[in-house]
Amino acid sequence: MYFQTAPPEIGIILKLLRWIPFSITAPRGRVALSAEELRALNWSYLLKIAETQRVLGFVAYAIEQNNLLGFLDPRIQTLLTQSLLATQWQNKIKLDQFTKIRNSFRENGILVLPLKGVGLSLSVYRHTPFRPMGDIDCLIQKKDLSKAITFLLSQGFRIKPLITKNRWHDAPQTQNEFSAEKTTCGRLSFINDEIDLDLHWAPTYEIGGYALGINSESMWARACAAPVAVGAGEELLCDEDLAWHQVLHTAEMHNPYFVQILDIAACMRQCNTKTGTPFEDRLLYLPEKPKRIIETLLADIQALFETNNFSSLPASADQLINFFFLKNKSEHYHGYHTKSAAWLLAAPAFSFKGVRSRIKYAAGYFVPNPEYYAVKVGDTGFRMYLTHWKDLACKIGRFFWRKNLKTPGQFTRKSKLADLP
Repeated sequence: MYFQTAPPEIGIILKLLRWIPFSITAPRGRVALSAEELRALNWSYLLKIAETQRVLGFVAYAIEQNNLLGFLDPRIQTLLTQSLLATQWQNKIKLDQFTKIRNSFRENGILVLPLKGVGLSLSVYRHTPFRPMGDIDCLIQKKDLSKAITFLLSQGFRIKPLITKNRWHDAPQTQNEFSAEKTTCGRLSFINDEIDLDLHWAPTYEIGGYALGINSESMWARACAAPVAVGAGEELLCDEDLAWHQVLHTAEMHNPYFVQILDIAACMRQCNTKTGTPFEDRLLYLPEKPKRIIETLLADIQALFETNNFSSLPASADQLINFFFLKNKSEHYHGYHTKSAAWLLAAPAFSFKGVRSRIKYAAGYFVPNPEYYAVKVGDTGFRMYLTHWKDLACKIGRFFWRKNLKTPGQFTRKSKLADLP
Protein backbone atom coordinates (compact mmCIF):
# COMPACT_ATOMS: atom_id res chain seq x y z
CA MET A 1 0.00 0.00 0.00
CA TYR A 2 1.30 3.45 -0.89
CA PHE A 3 -0.78 5.24 1.74
CA GLN A 4 -2.43 4.02 4.90
CA THR A 5 -5.77 5.77 4.77
CA ALA A 6 -8.07 6.63 1.89
CA PRO A 7 -8.89 10.26 1.12
CA PRO A 8 -12.14 10.97 3.00
CA GLU A 9 -14.20 11.46 -0.17
CA ILE A 10 -13.20 8.07 -1.57
CA GLY A 11 -13.78 6.49 1.81
CA ILE A 12 -17.35 7.86 1.86
CA ILE A 13 -17.97 6.55 -1.67
CA LEU A 14 -16.86 3.08 -0.58
CA LYS A 15 -19.00 3.14 2.55
CA LEU A 16 -22.05 4.05 0.50
CA LEU A 17 -21.30 1.41 -2.15
CA ARG A 18 -20.88 -1.29 0.51
CA TRP A 19 -24.49 -0.71 1.51
CA ILE A 20 -25.88 -1.35 -2.00
CA PRO A 21 -25.59 -5.19 -2.17
CA PHE A 22 -27.26 -5.51 1.24
CA SER A 23 -30.09 -3.21 0.20
CA ILE A 24 -30.75 -5.42 -2.84
CA THR A 25 -31.11 -8.76 -1.04
CA ALA A 26 -32.16 -8.06 2.55
CA PRO A 27 -31.94 -4.48 3.83
CA ARG A 28 -30.08 -4.30 7.13
CA GLY A 29 -28.01 -1.63 8.79
CA ARG A 30 -27.52 1.97 7.87
CA VAL A 31 -24.57 4.06 6.72
CA ALA A 32 -23.80 6.08 9.82
CA LEU A 33 -22.48 9.49 8.78
CA SER A 34 -22.84 12.72 10.72
CA ALA A 35 -23.75 16.08 9.27
CA GLU A 36 -20.28 17.37 10.18
CA GLU A 37 -18.57 14.55 8.26
CA LEU A 38 -20.65 15.18 5.15
CA ARG A 39 -20.26 18.96 5.16
CA ALA A 40 -16.49 18.70 5.57
CA LEU A 41 -16.11 16.79 2.30
CA ASN A 42 -14.93 18.25 -0.99
CA TRP A 43 -18.14 17.47 -2.85
CA SER A 44 -16.83 18.62 -6.20
CA TYR A 45 -14.07 16.01 -5.91
CA LEU A 46 -16.44 13.33 -4.58
CA LEU A 47 -18.96 13.78 -7.40
CA LYS A 48 -16.20 13.81 -10.01
CA ILE A 49 -14.66 10.57 -8.70
CA ALA A 50 -18.08 8.88 -8.42
CA GLU A 51 -18.93 9.85 -12.00
CA THR A 52 -15.52 8.77 -13.33
CA GLN A 53 -15.88 5.40 -11.61
CA ARG A 54 -19.48 5.09 -12.94
CA VAL A 55 -21.14 4.82 -9.55
CA LEU A 56 -22.66 8.31 -9.19
CA GLY A 57 -26.24 7.03 -9.49
CA PHE A 58 -25.66 4.38 -6.82
CA VAL A 59 -23.96 6.90 -4.53
CA ALA A 60 -26.88 9.33 -4.88
CA TYR A 61 -29.35 6.49 -4.25
CA ALA A 62 -27.51 5.35 -1.10
CA ILE A 63 -27.40 8.92 0.25
CA GLU A 64 -31.11 9.38 -0.37
CA GLN A 65 -32.13 5.99 1.07
CA ASN A 66 -30.02 6.49 4.21
CA ASN A 67 -31.72 9.84 4.91
CA LEU A 68 -28.47 11.78 4.49
CA LEU A 69 -29.62 14.16 1.77
CA GLY A 70 -31.03 16.70 4.22
CA PHE A 71 -27.60 17.23 5.81
CA LEU A 72 -26.14 18.57 2.58
CA ASP A 73 -25.97 21.99 0.99
CA PRO A 74 -29.05 22.61 -1.23
CA ARG A 75 -26.85 22.86 -4.34
CA ILE A 76 -25.36 19.41 -3.62
CA GLN A 77 -28.85 18.04 -2.98
CA THR A 78 -29.91 19.31 -6.40
CA LEU A 79 -26.88 17.80 -8.16
CA LEU A 80 -27.40 14.42 -6.49
CA THR A 81 -31.12 14.38 -7.29
CA GLN A 82 -30.41 15.30 -10.91
CA SER A 83 -27.77 12.57 -11.22
CA LEU A 84 -30.17 10.02 -9.72
CA LEU A 85 -32.88 10.85 -12.23
CA ALA A 86 -30.45 11.10 -15.16
CA THR A 87 -28.88 7.70 -14.41
CA GLN A 88 -32.29 6.09 -14.07
CA TRP A 89 -33.43 7.60 -17.37
CA GLN A 90 -30.27 6.50 -19.22
CA ASN A 91 -30.68 3.00 -17.78
CA LYS A 92 -34.25 2.89 -19.12
CA ILE A 93 -33.09 4.01 -22.58
CA LYS A 94 -30.51 1.19 -22.74
CA LEU A 95 -33.06 -1.40 -21.59
CA ASP A 96 -35.51 -0.17 -24.24
CA GLN A 97 -32.76 -0.50 -26.87
CA PHE A 98 -32.09 -4.07 -25.74
CA THR A 99 -35.80 -4.92 -25.92
CA LYS A 100 -35.92 -3.57 -29.48
CA ILE A 101 -32.87 -5.64 -30.50
CA ARG A 102 -34.13 -8.79 -28.75
CA ASN A 103 -37.55 -8.57 -30.43
CA SER A 104 -35.97 -8.00 -33.85
CA PHE A 105 -33.69 -11.01 -33.41
CA ARG A 106 -36.56 -13.17 -32.21
CA GLU A 107 -38.60 -12.32 -35.30
CA ASN A 108 -35.70 -13.73 -37.33
CA GLY A 109 -35.40 -16.92 -35.26
CA ILE A 110 -32.38 -15.80 -33.21
CA LEU A 111 -32.41 -16.22 -29.43
CA VAL A 112 -30.62 -13.65 -27.27
CA LEU A 113 -29.50 -13.48 -23.64
CA PRO A 114 -28.46 -10.14 -22.07
CA LEU A 115 -24.97 -9.79 -20.60
CA LYS A 116 -23.16 -7.30 -18.35
CA GLY A 117 -25.07 -4.05 -17.78
CA VAL A 118 -28.36 -5.16 -19.30
CA GLY A 119 -28.27 -8.57 -17.63
CA LEU A 120 -27.37 -7.02 -14.27
CA SER A 121 -30.13 -4.41 -14.57
CA LEU A 122 -32.75 -7.07 -15.32
CA SER A 123 -31.58 -9.49 -12.64
CA VAL A 124 -29.49 -8.02 -9.82
CA TYR A 125 -30.40 -4.31 -10.02
CA ARG A 126 -34.07 -4.77 -10.87
CA HIS A 127 -35.16 -2.46 -8.00
CA THR A 128 -32.13 -0.16 -8.19
CA PRO A 129 -32.03 0.92 -11.86
CA PHE A 130 -28.89 3.03 -11.69
CA ARG A 131 -26.37 0.81 -13.51
CA PRO A 132 -24.77 2.93 -16.29
CA MET A 133 -24.26 1.25 -19.66
CA GLY A 134 -22.15 2.25 -22.62
CA ASP A 135 -23.19 -0.46 -25.05
CA ILE A 136 -25.68 -3.32 -25.27
CA ASP A 137 -24.09 -6.74 -24.68
CA CYS A 138 -25.92 -9.81 -26.02
CA LEU A 139 -25.11 -13.51 -26.07
CA ILE A 140 -26.24 -15.53 -29.07
CA GLN A 141 -25.67 -19.15 -30.00
CA LYS A 142 -22.76 -19.77 -32.35
CA LYS A 143 -25.01 -21.50 -34.89
CA ASP A 144 -26.92 -18.21 -35.26
CA LEU A 145 -23.82 -16.05 -35.76
CA SER A 146 -23.90 -15.80 -39.54
CA LYS A 147 -27.63 -15.10 -39.55
CA ALA A 148 -27.26 -12.44 -36.84
CA ILE A 149 -24.47 -10.59 -38.67
CA THR A 150 -26.37 -10.64 -41.96
CA PHE A 151 -29.47 -9.29 -40.22
CA LEU A 152 -27.60 -6.50 -38.42
CA LEU A 153 -25.88 -5.35 -41.61
CA SER A 154 -29.23 -5.32 -43.40
CA GLN A 155 -30.63 -3.07 -40.64
CA GLY A 156 -28.01 -0.38 -41.07
CA PHE A 157 -25.51 -1.57 -38.47
CA ARG A 158 -21.83 -1.58 -39.36
CA ILE A 159 -18.89 -3.32 -37.74
CA LYS A 160 -17.36 -0.94 -35.23
CA PRO A 161 -13.71 -0.14 -36.05
CA LEU A 162 -11.27 -1.22 -33.35
CA ILE A 163 -9.58 1.66 -31.58
CA THR A 164 -6.54 0.83 -29.47
CA LYS A 165 -3.85 2.87 -27.73
CA ASN A 166 -1.43 1.72 -30.40
CA ARG A 167 -2.65 3.19 -33.67
CA TRP A 168 -0.92 0.47 -35.72
CA HIS A 169 -1.85 -2.62 -33.70
CA ASP A 170 -4.98 -3.32 -35.67
CA ALA A 171 -4.60 -4.21 -39.29
CA PRO A 172 -6.74 -2.04 -41.60
CA GLN A 173 -10.26 -3.39 -41.46
CA THR A 174 -12.38 -3.56 -44.58
CA GLN A 175 -15.87 -2.33 -43.82
CA ASN A 176 -18.18 -5.16 -42.75
CA GLU A 177 -15.74 -7.95 -43.58
CA PHE A 178 -15.71 -10.56 -40.83
CA SER A 179 -14.48 -14.08 -40.11
CA ALA A 180 -15.48 -15.87 -36.90
CA GLU A 181 -12.29 -17.93 -37.06
CA LYS A 182 -10.11 -14.80 -36.98
CA THR A 183 -11.97 -13.23 -34.06
CA THR A 184 -10.33 -15.03 -31.14
CA CYS A 185 -12.19 -13.10 -28.40
CA GLY A 186 -15.56 -14.53 -29.46
CA ARG A 187 -17.31 -11.17 -29.66
CA LEU A 188 -17.79 -8.37 -32.17
CA SER A 189 -19.05 -4.79 -31.89
CA PHE A 190 -21.63 -3.18 -34.17
CA ILE A 191 -22.91 0.36 -34.28
CA ASN A 192 -25.61 2.38 -36.00
CA ASP A 193 -26.88 5.92 -35.48
CA GLU A 194 -28.33 5.25 -32.02
CA ILE A 195 -27.28 1.79 -30.74
CA ASP A 196 -23.86 0.42 -29.80
CA LEU A 197 -24.16 -3.38 -29.78
CA ASP A 198 -21.58 -5.91 -28.60
CA LEU A 199 -22.42 -9.38 -29.90
CA HIS A 200 -20.97 -12.39 -28.00
CA TRP A 201 -21.05 -16.05 -29.04
CA ALA A 202 -17.98 -17.59 -27.35
CA PRO A 203 -16.51 -14.85 -25.10
CA THR A 204 -12.84 -15.32 -24.24
CA TYR A 205 -10.74 -13.22 -21.84
CA GLU A 206 -6.96 -12.92 -21.53
CA ILE A 207 -5.98 -13.14 -17.86
CA GLY A 208 -2.45 -13.72 -16.63
CA GLY A 209 -1.23 -14.64 -20.10
CA TYR A 210 -3.95 -17.27 -20.64
CA ALA A 211 -7.07 -17.12 -22.80
CA LEU A 212 -9.98 -18.17 -20.59
CA GLY A 213 -13.12 -19.00 -22.49
CA ILE A 214 -16.69 -19.39 -21.30
CA ASN A 215 -18.67 -22.46 -22.27
CA SER A 216 -21.56 -20.64 -23.87
CA GLU A 217 -23.48 -23.86 -24.52
CA SER A 218 -23.55 -24.54 -20.77
CA MET A 219 -24.65 -20.97 -20.15
CA TRP A 220 -27.57 -21.48 -22.51
CA ALA A 221 -28.45 -24.78 -20.86
CA ARG A 222 -28.53 -23.16 -17.41
CA ALA A 223 -30.47 -20.05 -18.49
CA CYS A 224 -33.54 -19.54 -16.35
CA ALA A 225 -36.90 -17.84 -16.63
CA ALA A 226 -36.82 -14.13 -15.99
CA PRO A 227 -38.88 -12.60 -13.17
CA VAL A 228 -42.43 -11.71 -14.09
CA ALA A 229 -41.54 -8.02 -13.91
CA VAL A 230 -39.07 -8.49 -16.78
CA GLY A 231 -41.53 -10.23 -19.08
CA ALA A 232 -43.30 -13.54 -19.46
CA GLY A 233 -41.35 -16.12 -21.48
CA GLU A 234 -38.06 -14.25 -21.26
CA GLU A 235 -34.83 -15.93 -20.17
CA LEU A 236 -31.77 -14.62 -18.34
CA LEU A 237 -28.40 -16.09 -17.42
CA CYS A 238 -28.45 -17.89 -14.10
CA ASP A 239 -27.00 -15.78 -11.27
CA GLU A 240 -23.75 -17.73 -11.08
CA ASP A 241 -23.06 -17.50 -14.84
CA LEU A 242 -23.84 -13.78 -14.82
CA ALA A 243 -21.43 -13.29 -11.92
CA TRP A 244 -18.66 -15.44 -13.42
CA HIS A 245 -18.80 -13.57 -16.71
CA GLN A 246 -18.48 -10.29 -14.80
CA VAL A 247 -15.50 -11.66 -12.84
CA LEU A 248 -13.60 -12.64 -15.99
CA HIS A 249 -14.43 -9.37 -17.71
CA THR A 250 -13.16 -7.34 -14.72
CA ALA A 251 -10.04 -9.47 -14.17
CA GLU A 252 -9.04 -8.96 -17.82
CA MET A 253 -9.28 -5.17 -17.77
CA HIS A 254 -6.19 -3.03 -17.23
CA ASN A 255 -8.18 -0.16 -15.69
CA PRO A 256 -11.53 -1.47 -14.46
CA TYR A 257 -14.05 0.76 -12.72
CA PHE A 258 -15.49 0.62 -9.25
CA VAL A 259 -18.92 -0.11 -10.68
CA GLN A 260 -17.53 -3.50 -11.75
CA ILE A 261 -16.42 -4.24 -8.19
CA LEU A 262 -19.94 -3.38 -7.07
CA ASP A 263 -21.38 -5.61 -9.81
CA ILE A 264 -19.37 -8.62 -8.64
CA ALA A 265 -20.22 -7.97 -4.99
CA ALA A 266 -23.94 -7.69 -5.75
CA CYS A 267 -23.87 -10.84 -7.91
CA MET A 268 -21.97 -12.80 -5.26
CA ARG A 269 -24.38 -11.65 -2.57
CA GLN A 270 -27.32 -12.83 -4.67
CA CYS A 271 -25.56 -16.15 -5.43
CA ASN A 272 -24.70 -16.69 -1.76
CA THR A 273 -28.31 -16.30 -0.70
CA LYS A 274 -29.33 -19.06 -3.14
CA THR A 275 -26.54 -21.49 -3.92
CA GLY A 276 -23.76 -21.09 -1.35
CA THR A 277 -20.21 -19.92 -2.15
CA PRO A 278 -19.88 -19.58 -5.93
CA PHE A 279 -16.92 -20.20 -8.27
CA GLU A 280 -15.05 -22.84 -6.25
CA ASP A 281 -15.50 -25.51 -8.93
CA ARG A 282 -14.63 -23.07 -11.73
CA LEU A 283 -11.43 -21.91 -10.07
CA LEU A 284 -10.29 -25.48 -9.43
CA TYR A 285 -9.33 -26.15 -13.07
CA LEU A 286 -7.77 -22.81 -13.98
CA PRO A 287 -4.01 -22.41 -14.64
CA GLU A 288 -2.15 -21.13 -11.59
CA LYS A 289 -1.53 -17.51 -12.63
CA PRO A 290 -5.07 -16.54 -13.72
CA LYS A 291 -6.40 -18.51 -10.77
CA ARG A 292 -4.26 -16.43 -8.38
CA ILE A 293 -5.36 -13.17 -10.05
CA ILE A 294 -9.06 -14.04 -9.81
CA GLU A 295 -8.80 -15.38 -6.28
CA THR A 296 -7.06 -12.20 -5.11
CA LEU A 297 -9.69 -10.02 -6.75
CA LEU A 298 -12.53 -12.06 -5.22
CA ALA A 299 -10.90 -12.13 -1.79
CA ASP A 300 -10.57 -8.34 -1.68
CA ILE A 301 -14.16 -7.87 -2.86
CA GLN A 302 -15.43 -10.31 -0.23
CA ALA A 303 -13.43 -8.57 2.49
CA LEU A 304 -14.80 -5.19 1.45
CA PHE A 305 -18.45 -6.23 1.15
CA GLU A 306 -18.91 -9.16 3.52
CA THR A 307 -20.03 -7.20 6.57
CA ASN A 308 -23.05 -5.01 7.19
CA ASN A 309 -20.98 -2.75 9.47
CA PHE A 310 -20.75 0.32 7.23
CA SER A 311 -19.01 2.62 9.70
CA SER A 312 -15.44 1.53 8.90
CA LEU A 313 -13.45 0.17 5.96
CA PRO A 314 -11.41 -3.06 6.01
CA ALA A 315 -7.71 -3.16 5.12
CA SER A 316 -8.50 -4.38 1.60
CA ALA A 317 -10.07 -1.01 0.80
CA ASP A 318 -6.66 0.65 0.50
CA GLN A 319 -5.48 -2.09 -1.85
CA LEU A 320 -8.50 -1.60 -4.08
CA ILE A 321 -8.15 2.18 -4.02
CA ASN A 322 -4.47 1.89 -4.83
CA PHE A 323 -5.24 -0.25 -7.86
CA PHE A 324 -8.43 1.37 -9.16
CA PHE A 325 -7.79 5.05 -8.45
CA LEU A 326 -4.02 5.36 -8.61
CA LYS A 327 -3.77 2.91 -11.53
CA ASN A 328 -0.77 1.04 -10.12
CA LYS A 329 -0.72 -2.32 -11.87
CA SER A 330 0.97 -4.23 -9.10
CA GLU A 331 1.78 -7.92 -9.04
CA HIS A 332 -0.96 -8.07 -6.43
CA TYR A 333 -3.58 -8.04 -9.18
CA HIS A 334 -2.31 -8.46 -12.69
CA GLY A 335 1.44 -8.51 -12.95
CA TYR A 336 1.37 -7.41 -16.59
CA HIS A 337 4.72 -7.56 -18.32
CA THR A 338 5.34 -5.03 -21.06
CA LYS A 339 6.81 -6.63 -24.16
CA SER A 340 10.01 -4.99 -25.29
CA ALA A 341 10.45 -3.44 -28.70
CA ALA A 342 13.13 -6.06 -29.42
CA TRP A 343 10.59 -8.82 -28.79
CA LEU A 344 8.08 -7.09 -31.06
CA LEU A 345 10.58 -6.98 -33.89
CA ALA A 346 11.85 -10.53 -33.44
CA ALA A 347 8.65 -12.43 -32.62
CA PRO A 348 8.23 -15.25 -35.15
CA ALA A 349 4.44 -15.29 -34.91
CA PHE A 350 3.95 -11.95 -36.65
CA SER A 351 1.47 -11.88 -39.50
CA PHE A 352 3.21 -8.74 -40.79
CA LYS A 353 5.60 -9.21 -43.66
CA GLY A 354 8.88 -7.33 -43.88
CA VAL A 355 11.05 -5.39 -41.47
CA ARG A 356 9.28 -2.11 -42.23
CA SER A 357 5.90 -3.45 -41.06
CA ARG A 358 7.41 -4.83 -37.87
CA ILE A 359 9.15 -1.55 -37.05
CA LYS A 360 5.87 0.32 -37.60
CA TYR A 361 4.03 -2.14 -35.36
CA ALA A 362 6.62 -1.82 -32.57
CA ALA A 363 6.70 1.98 -32.84
CA GLY A 364 2.99 2.08 -32.06
CA TYR A 365 3.79 1.36 -28.42
CA PHE A 366 5.62 4.67 -28.26
CA VAL A 367 3.19 6.72 -30.36
CA PRO A 368 -0.21 6.43 -28.65
CA ASN A 369 -3.42 6.99 -30.52
CA PRO A 370 -5.22 10.17 -29.30
CA GLU A 371 -8.51 8.89 -30.77
CA TYR A 372 -8.45 6.01 -28.27
CA TYR A 373 -8.56 8.43 -25.34
CA ALA A 374 -11.21 10.64 -26.96
CA VAL A 375 -13.56 7.72 -27.65
CA LYS A 376 -12.89 5.59 -24.57
CA VAL A 377 -12.64 8.31 -21.96
CA GLY A 378 -14.36 11.38 -23.37
CA ASP A 379 -13.75 14.83 -21.89
CA THR A 380 -10.84 13.74 -19.69
CA GLY A 381 -9.16 11.87 -22.54
CA PHE A 382 -6.71 14.64 -23.49
CA ARG A 383 -5.31 14.79 -19.96
CA MET A 384 -4.85 11.03 -19.97
CA TYR A 385 -3.15 11.27 -23.36
CA LEU A 386 -0.65 13.74 -21.90
CA THR A 387 -0.24 11.52 -18.83
CA HIS A 388 0.63 8.61 -21.14
CA TRP A 389 3.50 10.65 -22.61
CA LYS A 390 4.68 11.70 -19.16
CA ASP A 391 4.66 8.09 -17.92
CA LEU A 392 6.44 6.94 -21.08
CA ALA A 393 9.15 9.56 -20.54
CA CYS A 394 9.54 8.38 -16.93
CA LYS A 395 9.91 4.77 -18.06
CA ILE A 396 12.52 5.68 -20.65
CA GLY A 397 14.37 7.78 -18.09
CA ARG A 398 14.18 4.99 -15.54
CA PHE A 399 15.69 2.61 -18.07
CA PHE A 400 18.77 4.82 -18.48
CA TRP A 401 19.00 6.35 -15.00
CA ARG A 402 17.32 3.84 -12.71
CA LYS A 403 19.22 4.84 -9.60
CA ASN A 404 18.33 8.51 -9.94
CA LEU A 405 14.57 8.15 -10.45
CA LYS A 406 11.86 7.18 -8.01
CA THR A 407 10.19 3.82 -8.28
CA PRO A 408 6.35 3.76 -8.60
CA GLY A 409 6.01 2.96 -4.89
CA GLN A 410 7.83 6.15 -3.93
CA PHE A 411 5.40 8.60 -5.43
CA THR A 412 3.69 10.66 -2.79
CA ARG A 413 -0.04 10.60 -2.27
CA LYS A 414 -0.27 14.23 -3.34
CA SER A 415 1.56 13.80 -6.64
CA LYS A 416 -0.45 10.74 -7.62
CA LEU A 417 -3.82 12.21 -6.70
CA ALA A 418 -3.01 15.27 -8.78
CA ASP A 419 -2.96 13.00 -11.84
CA LEU A 420 -6.48 11.68 -11.31
CA PRO A 421 -8.65 12.17 -14.39
